[in-house]
Amino acid sequence: MSNIQYKPSIAYTLALLAHLCYCSQNYFIKQAQRNLTPAQVQYFSFLQLGIYTYFIAPYRKVPLNYKNPKGNKLLLIRSLIGMANTYVFFSSLALIPLSEITVICMVSPILTAAMSPFFFNEKFERVTIINGALSIIGVAFIAKPSFIFGNSINIEYSDGRTLGLILAIVSTFLGSTIPILIKSCGSITHPIAMSSYFGFITAFLTPIAMLMQGKLQDFTLLDARNLILSGMLGTIAHISMSTSFQYGEAGKIALLQYSQIIFAFVYDILIDNRHPDDYSVLGTAFILAGFFVLMYKTAKKSKEAAKSINENQKLIPLKT
Repeated sequence: MSNIQYKPSIAYTLALLAHLCYCSQNYFIKQAQRNLTPAQVQYFSFLQLGIYTYFIAPYRKVPLNYKNPKGNKLLLIRSLIGMANTYVFFSSLALIPLSEITVICMVSPILTAAMSPFFFNEKFERVTIINGALSIIGVAFIAKPSFIFGNSINIEYSDGRTLGLILAIVSTFLGSTIPILIKSCGSITHPIAMSSYFGFITAFLTPIAMLMQGKLQDFTLLDARNLILSGMLGTIAHISMSTSFQYGEAGKIALLQYSQIIFAFVYDILIDNRHPDDYSVLGTAFILAGFFVLMYKTAKKSKEAAKSINENQKLIPLKT
């Protein structure tokens, strides 16, 4: 039986592991930001990503500097866009409500799915449209943005609302290109090399933001613990996500980003003892429905592929 039929399952498993680690990383980052500035947290988290992958690379015999100029160029572009996306996203958070930017930025996987057929000759299937539609509906119920639910939801507005919306849209488009770049790099470079570049370049440029934010805060042992855990989880997440694109289609893998919302609910309920409201439960159900539609379609295709291989093997005459 061919290993090809298992590739989608491997891709989705790695992607879900990555999003679980991303969600866990965000939890510890949130804890660290109670005392430290966002720039400090970003600097030490991404510095760890660069250091960990730098020392992992020799054991995996992974080159960090490629003779192929295209490989180095793609790594640099992916790192710069990823860093810019993070900066723009956090800047918009200071200007508009979290619920609104969540809804806007969750359009990013749909844009990735729409662009993938043009870059990788991936078929834009009906299951992608169904998954995307269910996911967007689910996010809307969870975020409960005022432009959908009206003024019954109490949301505070800032003076820079227009700028915040523009930054959110920019972050959405930047985020949609990252899976495309990761998959493009995957055919030339290694996931560990991608993670190392991203970590070091972000850590190298983040001090500029640290200087702009003014006085730095002193570290405590609790801060150090949170930063170390966030760095380790971020490293696992980046490597897992980069590897997943080598086994599956970029458009479908990108849609699994919505699973982070479900993981966040688990943290809220089990750790922070905060329970979601009815709208959030309904939204989670929509997201799970989209996820299971995607998994069912993938399992069906794998079963058909295995059946076709077995039939072809029966048609091959045995040598005597």
